[in-house]
Amino acid sequence: MIRLFAALCLALLTSGCLTTISHYQLSQFNRGMSAPEVSEKLKKPPLISIPVVADGRSFVFDRYFLNNGMGADIYYLAYEKNGLVFWGYVSEFRRHPDATLGRAVDQAILVPTPAATR
Repeated sequence: MIRLFAALCLALLTSGCLTTISHYQLSQFNRGMSAPEVSEKLKKPPLISIPVVADGRSFVFDRYFLNNGMGADIYYLAYEKNGLVFWGYVSEFRRHPDATLGRAVDQAILVPTPAATR
């Protein structure tokens, strides 16, 4: 039983490495970067890109998993007019001075991640 549990944990960790990004990679971002520039820095595409309209503004949210040292949490990158405007956890978007970003991320979190892209 312990071997089965260890094998499952190893499988989860290995599959998570394929889709997670690190804090170091985030340090390479700058506001205004395009989605292709960000993907080049991350060396991987997002799990899903989600177009959202909030308060008449159009955003695209890219969803990733961010390695937090003990596992991985969902992390978003927000683009407006093809430029990176903000990146963070949902709670960080909700605290952002631009309240529209908080309303927009609330729409993005409702979209499930397709199993095929994990």
